[in-house]
Amino acid sequence: MNERETPRTSSGVTPLFAVVLAALPGAVFGGHLGLLLFFLNPEVPFTAGRLLTATLAGAAACAGFTAALGWLFRHRRWRRLLPWGLTVALALAAGLYSTHASHYAFYLPARINDQLLRTAAWLSLATLICFYTALLHSLGRRPYGWRSRAAFWLLTAGSFFAAFDRRSSYLPLAVEAMPVPIERGAPRPHLVVVGIDTLSLDAVLPLAEEGGLPFLSAALETGAYGPLRSLRPPRHRASWTTVATGQFPHRHGILGAPSSWSPWFGRATELRLLPAGLAFQRWGLIGARTEPESPARHLKGLPLPELLARLGVTTGSVGWPASSPRDAPLLWQVSDRFFSTVEAGDSAAVPGTAPGAEEVVPRDLAARARLFAVNPEELDHRWTASAGTPPSEPLLAALRADQWRVGLTTALAREAPPRALFLHLPGLERLSRAFFEDYAEGRLESPPSARAEAAARELGAHHRYLAAVLEELWLATPEPRLFVIVSASGPEVPGFVEHLWRRAFGGPPLGGAVGKTPDGAVFLLGDAIRPGTLLTGARTVDVVPTLLYGLGLPVARDLDGRVWTEAFRPDFLAAHPLAFVPTYRGLDPRSAP
Repeated sequence: MNERETPRTSSGVTPLFAVVLAALPGAVFGGHLGLLLFFLNPEVPFTAGRLLTATLAGAAACAGFTAALGWLFRHRRWRRLLPWGLTVALALAAGLYSTHASHYAFYLPARINDQLLRTAAWLSLATLICFYTALLHSLGRRPYGWRSRAAFWLLTAGSFFAAFDRRSSYLPLAVEAMPVPIERGAPRPHLVVVGIDTLSLDAVLPLAEEGGLPFLSAALETGAYGPLRSLRPPRHRASWTTVATGQFPHRHGILGAPSSWSPWFGRATELRLLPAGLAFQRWGLIGARTEPESPARHLKGLPLPELLARLGVTTGSVGWPASSPRDAPLLWQVSDRFFSTVEAGDSAAVPGTAPGAEEVVPRDLAARARLFAVNPEELDHRWTASAGTPPSEPLLAALRADQWRVGLTTALAREAPPRALFLHLPGLERLSRAFFEDYAEGRLESPPSARAEAAARELGAHHRYLAAVLEELWLATPEPRLFVIVSASGPEVPGFVEHLWRRAFGGPPLGGAVGKTPDGAVFLLGDAIRPGTLLTGARTVDVVPTLLYGLGLPVARDLDGRVWTEAFRPDFLAAHPLAFVPTYRGLDPRSAP
């Protein structure tokens, strides 16, 4: 071969041209990946500059990957494979839009989900046409004429136009919040809401049958209870904010994910939801600035504690996830970030103040709240004696976390009794992470293994502690009362096939499941609650509408849930017909008495 001749592949093209051909399908898929970010973050302005930057950034990243493949395998007939590559790219892009419409169904506005599905439908049609065209040419070994080539490029360009058009047609609804007059007549019941992470009927019912949870056993007979359907995917702060607001995450604003500002997509573009299943945060956000989610900045919904405080109901809150002292006149409030700040030993955000002072109301409560932190030697040994000797570190950590919050709440409620009390206990989640899998597998074994028995003792010890705390709170609540125990989601439970796999081969099968959301649990107790009622189809968004009705307040029509009317006595239903107001968002906190 002449030295001046350019090396060619077996298809007669230069290696550089082969790399370019191999990069084109990756560029098509990457461009749609960049466009997907605008669907997942509908609040980002849909401007030409942002659009071009995101599309080119995604195209460049994915094109580089397929170009590398083209360089490694440059002996292939890339010219003949290009139509198939474009077909696969369109098929993957269609799957990208459709799967994210399902995956983020609770986190995106309904119209955005519709637009994602319609975009996926158009791309699926383009994929079928491309597949049929490529198949006919491959089977007949026919060369591609200008019509076939034009069809491929028009369908590829049209796929981008379909995505552009669908996203640009979305306009967020601008709803003006108007004040709602509320009649403040008869006294409301005393409300107590206790949130317990990963509380599940899978553990409560067996332990209650064994007689180890007398209070919860009585609650099953005298109150209403049932599994609580959570969000998918389950995100801790988003799920608990849904419990507190009665709205889905795309409406209350807490998505349970940090905010990112990437130089690839513009420093002014805040990305909150990212493509799932692609490890996008590792390679797509190189050099990005990331900040934790801020309830003060992102929370758009009105949580029930703040709503009641604006209505003049004296309200106290301790440890509720994604809570943040704003302008609501709560009697006292200690956010979940206060406890995480103190546990992490961070310095004060404001010089000259105690750590976490900006997360409590009143501000001078921060230093005193730290004094209620529990050391291991201060734990009540009644709850550790039955777990084993010595008790496990996860159990000690769980008890310390919960006793800190319970002790602080008890002291505050004794000094300034609220009419409505909200308390969140995170200890069980830490314990479930360590032991619930062994406990669940032990229920399928006969006889259970030593690990399963040890896990049952650990979980049983903490459940008995929680039952005792709940009973003390119930007895300390004056009548009339409405007592609620709620868990936004339950712990992961291995399925039967997964259990057999682990028994046969050991270890997790393939590293987890996608979209698997265990149910939480809910218990309702009070004078108006119908005894022994099993709630079916209950969802996290139903909690706030039900509590508003139980308190004798109108239900806002902008809530996403329904009232569990089946949980109330017939005489209460007859005396308290359902009433509605458009919204509560217009309430001025300064007008509360």
